[in-house]
Amino acid sequence: MTDITLRKVNLKDILLIYYWFNDKYSIQFKIRTKNKIMFRDHKIWFRDFLKKKAGKIWIIKYKNIDIGNIRLNKINYKIFDIDIFIIEDYRGLRIASKALQMMEKKLVKGSVIHSNVKKINTKSYKFFIKNNFKLHHSNKEIWFLKKYI
Repeated sequence: MTDITLRKVNLKDILLIYYWFNDKYSIQFKIRTKNKIMFRDHKIWFRDFLKKKAGKIWIIKYKNIDIGNIRLNKINYKIFDIDIFIIEDYRGLRIASKALQMMEKKLVKGSVIHSNVKKINTKSYKFFIKNNFKLHHSNKEIWFLKKYI
C-alpha cells in the first residue's frame, strides 16, 4: 500500500472538506453535528481552524486521488480528538489504517489521541480497536477510546 500519502490541508481544500463533512452516510455518526452544516458556517470554522492552529488536517491520497481526511482537534499540547473520513468507494481497503499509522509517526512521542464513537457506529469502533485504541469508558450512547503514541 505504498500508493497512500498524506498531505497537509490548505485553503484550497475548503469545498472538499465541506462535502466530506456533510456526507449523508457519515453525518448520522457525528456526535456534535446533527444536521448538514451551511457552507458559510463551514467557511468560518475552516479558516479559524487553520488560522488558530486548533489542530491538524491531512488529506489522504490513494494513487494520487484525494479520498479522505484525518482531522486532529487539539485539546491540549499533546492531546487530540480524532476524526477520520474515507469516501465510500475506498472503505474496507485498509487505507484508513495505513494513513492513521503514517499520521501517528508525525506526532510527538507521548501524544494521546481520543476517539469518541457513537454506539450505532460499530464499524468505526472495530476500526479503532483494530488500530490499538483502548476503550477508556462508555455511556449509553458513546464509546470513549484512547491511544498513547
